[in-house]
Amino acid sequence: MHARTIGDLPPAQLASLLASRQGLRIGIGPFTVAVHATHPTLLGAVRLMYAHHPQVGDDQFADLHVGVAGAPGLRRWLRPQVQFQRDNEIPFLPLPANQAAPLLEWGLNYAVANSLHSYLILHAAVVERSGRCLVLPGQPGAGKSTLCAALCHAGWRLFSDELCMLDWKTGQIQPLPRPISLKNESVPLMQRRLSDSTMTEVARDTQKGDVALLRPPKMAVALADVTAPPALVVHPQYRRGAPTQIAPMAKGESLMGLAGQAFNYHLLGSLGFTALSGLVETSAHYSLEYSELDDALPRLEQLLDQ
Repeated sequence: MHARTIGDLPPAQLASLLASRQGLRIGIGPFTVAVHATHPTLLGAVRLMYAHHPQVGDDQFADLHVGVAGAPGLRRWLRPQVQFQRDNEIPFLPLPANQAAPLLEWGLNYAVANSLHSYLILHAAVVERSGRCLVLPGQPGAGKSTLCAALCHAGWRLFSDELCMLDWKTGQIQPLPRPISLKNESVPLMQRRLSDSTMTEVARDTQKGDVALLRPPKMAVALADVTAPPALVVHPQYRRGAPTQIAPMAKGESLMGLAGQAFNYHLLGSLGFTALSGLVETSAHYSLEYSELDDALPRLEQLLDQ
């Protein structure tokens, strides 16, 4: 008998759990996240994006408590806004109500990066093939989420489009499959390329531009407890109209780039340095400039096969 998933829940029960004191308990990799949401726009988004994720019983410990609710005061009626909350903290300014779904994902990234310090957490997309991980670090706009979305619909397994969870005890990368955040030009590109996939409606004019969420593949969610070692680190940069160019990177240069993308490196101290050094030593390192996915994807496959 398979575990009950979020998609199995009737809408009324889902809404009741989201509004309850315990929250809706979602299993995401090795963690349980309690999601509290009273804003109606989130009901459909959570049901759509987390359809394949297991529902966890209320009696289970929740590693994170997060929520999105309508902003108080006049904003309840005049240009409604929503705000994100982690435990008793409200870390962000309220956003327009049509941005509730992206706000939940941005807030969950924040909560993971600031809470789960049994891992070295890097701002990087991660996919896996043949038991080995490709790590794609980069600043917003570098094209890592676009590459990640295309790769995980072309035979690679999604770990995450935003967070590389490196276990500093084992050197393995922990999957954290969640919705992929697509922005601006990537949204219509992936709507055309992945016409059979599931996306939310586009949230317009957010702080990151136009944003839509892409549901993680069912297989990635089902294998969320299967870790894998890093094998390849590629620092991507999207440039419109540029030919695909891949060049080897010195390990020291890659190390500095990875350290700059680490959320909790300074908190872990020597443990973080040892974990990051292990990732660097066991991986091959490249830079990638690209504009066309059909050129970039086979090149990445070739690099991993080498």
